[in-house]
Amino acid sequence: MKMSSLFILLAVVLILCACWLRSTPRRSGPDGAPATPTRRDDHRALNAWQGAIKLDAGSGYAPDAETTRRLQEKLQREEQRQRPQEGRN
Repeated sequence: MKMSSLFILLAVVLILCACWLRSTPRRSGPDGAPATPTRRDDHRALNAWQGAIKLDAGSGYAPDAETTRRLQEKLQREEQRQRPQEGRN
């Protein structure tokens, strides 16, 4: 068997494996999240799952005035150090 025949055979086998993996049904992930829908009309279950997720917007972080002032001064010092108007960074 010639070397080029071996490469052609290997390419065909790899393509067949890729087609077989692509056609198998997808399973859910380890965290129980539903898999990506395999058909166009199978999106309702995924939409329901995403709609059930509630975001917690409250972080409980409220900086005091001193912390805010200190951070603003630090930012101004850093901006002055980098001097973007002179093209340093």
